[in-house]
Amino acid sequence: MRSLGTHHHPEADILAHQPGLPECTVAHGLVLEDPELLEHEKFLLDIEDAIPDQITHPPPEATITQWKAYTDGACSNNQTPKLRRGGYGVWFEPPAPSRKPYGPWLPGTSPRHLLADPRNVSCALPGLVQTNNRGELTAAIHAARLGALHILTDSQYVMKGIHRIRSGHSFHKMQNIDLWDIMRSTLQQRT
Repeated sequence: MRSLGTHHHPEADILAHQPGLPECTVAHGLVLEDPELLEHEKFLLDIEDAIPDQITHPPPEATITQWKAYTDGACSNNQTPKLRRGGYGVWFEPPAPSRKPYGPWLPGTSPRHLLADPRNVSCALPGLVQTNNRGELTAAIHAARLGALHILTDSQYVMKGIHRIRSGHSFHKMQNIDLWDIMRSTLQQRT
């Protein structure tokens, strides 16, 4: 008969006897939270959600070109959940400048003026759940609530999820169900 015994990582004894560790870590394997990480978590909880409360409906004469939005989400430190920091951006394409390809820019037609669309945003991702997919989805929701008629994203996750909404499939097994519920209700209110 073979004894089951206890198994632990071979380096556990070495790590447990490093100088400077608290007694609770050495004796019981308990690890205290890093004060800096706790401060970062508080910061994440204090970030206000920037998704607009109201849905903007484009005017009837709006064109896809005037209401086309590019979205992107990102997250650093994906391998370490407590260190993840996400964000997202929405950029509405400015109308094509109506100037000749030569000569000076006329007042009000410079690229800087065209890029100053108040719908363009760059935001930190709120909450403790910080992932790339959450950033991508939040950006698409933000653009949809700002009235974008055409949303361009590089996220397969968002594109497949929108397809699921249009096909009437359930989201009960998907991650970020809270955001998918917002996206679904936004799209329903816009139709």
